[in-house]
Amino acid sequence: MADGDSKGEIEKSASGHLWFVKQGQEVLFYRINRRPIGGDPSLFQPDPDLLSHLERVLEPSEPATSGSQYQRTWRLGDLRIDKERGTFTGRLGWARSGEAVGQAWDDEQHSWTDRVVARDESAVSPVAFSSNGRILGILKNPSFSTESVLGDVLSQILNRGERQTDFPTTEWSVEPLGDSQEFYEWLDDLDQLLVLRMVFERPNPDGEEQFQELFERLDAYEADQIKEEIRARDETTGLKKDAVKDDPTTQGFMVAALKYAFGRVWAKGKKRGRTVHYDQRKQVARTSIENVGDDWETATSSVLGAVERQTERRQLTNGRGS
Repeated sequence: MADGDSKGEIEKSASGHLWFVKQGQEVLFYRINRRPIGGDPSLFQPDPDLLSHLERVLEPSEPATSGSQYQRTWRLGDLRIDKERGTFTGRLGWARSGEAVGQAWDDEQHSWTDRVVARDESAVSPVAFSSNGRILGILKNPSFSTESVLGDVLSQILNRGERQTDFPTTEWSVEPLGDSQEFYEWLDDLDQLLVLRMVFERPNPDGEEQFQELFERLDAYEADQIKEEIRARDETTGLKKDAVKDDPTTQGFMVAALKYAFGRVWAKGKKRGRTVHYDQRKQVARTSIENVGDDWETATSSVLGAVERQTERRQLTNGRGS
């Protein structure tokens, strides 16, 4: 269900178990990026201690919102900073209050009557972050059905906290990591690739120097991002899929977006006559944990372990399969 339509999840089931006790939970992976307010990198001198910077902007516990008709208020709390390990853990959740129509028994009329009753809903999940790789993991609560919303609300929380500091310098962005292996398996399974759309956004000034050509294009145009769309000349044959894997410029886009979340990838194709799509914002990189634990502390440790394994895996691989 969409973000505004779900009824949410209570923290404990009727049997008293926390929602994540059930086997086979997923951890979703995002990356925290920092960019200069106003877009001018020459004026940007970010705090070299990313974890301390995060601690300052999260300290005010600023809220975020999502949804329109059924609006949710999100908060990130229960923070534990481990500077020696370079990590923080916490809980991300939403809540909303509203009214619903309930039924009450009328003894005089011998009938059920409608009445308006208060209704509160909420859902909370453990999160973990490692500054080694800037990867944030979120245990996917069943009510977190719209995965792109998670990056949006976390970006709101960080940016609202940044504006509470004495000298705001940073535009924060929490962006979905992609899974290169998943994308290339999707690509290989297509009968025709019709459209490939790629976005490259200016990376962290203190980030990896792997996209020199794209950097130079950004600087030459004094731009914040580059968008490139490649469309098939003939939809019956589609684009040459090998070119996606072999063209150096396209590979620069793909690695930047899928491995480092310095942009995003969207594609459309045909598979056995049906139109299919790949959307990095909706197909966030993830891993499954069979046994998360039966309490908040254990579950949070499980998410942190998944983040550190994901960081190590991405550091050991490049490009395709990263």
